[in-house]
Amino acid sequence: MSKKLNWSNYFIELLIVIIGITVAFWLNNLASTGKEKKLEETFINDLKEDLQKDSILLVHKIRFNEDKIERLKRGFIILQKDKNQEQLDSVIAMSNLIGNYDFFNSESYMLGSLLQSGDIKLITSRPIKKELIKLIKLYDIIDESQKNHLQALDNNYFPALMTRLDLVTDKTNDPDWFYSVQMRNYFAFSMNDVNNIVGQYKYALKQINVVLREIDQY
Repeated sequence: MSKKLNWSNYFIELLIVIIGITVAFWLNNLASTGKEKKLEETFINDLKEDLQKDSILLVHKIRFNEDKIERLKRGFIILQKDKNQEQLDSVIAMSNLIGNYDFFNSESYMLGSLLQSGDIKLITSRPIKKELIKLIKLYDIIDESQKNHLQALDNNYFPALMTRLDLVTDKTNDPDWFYSVQMRNYFAFSMNDVNNIVGQYKYALKQINVVLREIDQY
């Protein structure tokens, strides 16, 4: 004689298994969420520290390059005067200033790490992420501007200067060249290009402050 199946017991056992699996998934997701939250906090704290360093660095670069622009302006004025030996020495000194640069490179290890690893997705704050992406784009623009400026110097200015100036004695074999239209154009190019880069620095500095403000409010 066959035994009667107790469907209610089977149902209860199945329900217990389903509940057990569900609880296990829930606990696993809870642990994963907690881990990601701790990672996010670490990322944001490290990012804040890095951006504060970038902010200080940008202030320094702005001051250096604004001073360079003012000195280039004085050199450009000297170029308009009648040349003599004293003025020629000043022009040569100013011409060396064109190739003397101090540009910005972000010291934010965390920012680069977030981009390369894709962990930027762990930052759940949309305002922070939005403003951070704006800053990253500004950094890319700055990097491209600086590379273009240095490339222009390497391709044009430095080769022309090296054939006319003895860097050991700071004496020239072609005094007229230092008063030429070409030299005036180099001065004008440097003043204009560095001024544009300084403007980008200031924009980036403001954007860093926006990101830091969002982090403090998070």
